[in-house]
Amino acid sequence: MHLNTNNNILGLSVMYLGIPESRNDSIPLDQVLKDPHRIDYVKQHLYRISKEVKNGVNVKGYFYWTLFDALEWGLGTNTRYGLYFVDYNDNLKRIPKQSAKWLREFLLSNGTQTAC
Repeated sequence: MHLNTNNNILGLSVMYLGIPESRNDSIPLDQVLKDPHRIDYVKQHLYRISKEVKNGVNVKGYFYWTLFDALEWGLGTNTRYGLYFVDYNDNLKRIPKQSAKWLREFLLSNGTQTAC
């Protein structure tokens, strides 16, 4: 993908990107919290965005969908997108997935840390 910088005067925000997963309460919590595929997904987007910034595209922001597993109007709580696992059986307790921890470290390192 390459964007024409002449048509991007106001800037571009990249948003509503996420990986849907079907809710499956029988998977053990320690497995649910491991989501290297989500980390790879975010890395790929950030890599492509950085290439476009280097090509002159005025990118103003990147917004991952969504921070927490959420209620989706059409699907209820049957689909999970979040960087944080929401335990619907334990008072909506929120537990960071591997991807949440990775993203925090990535942001604190100003993008220099890339390992899972």
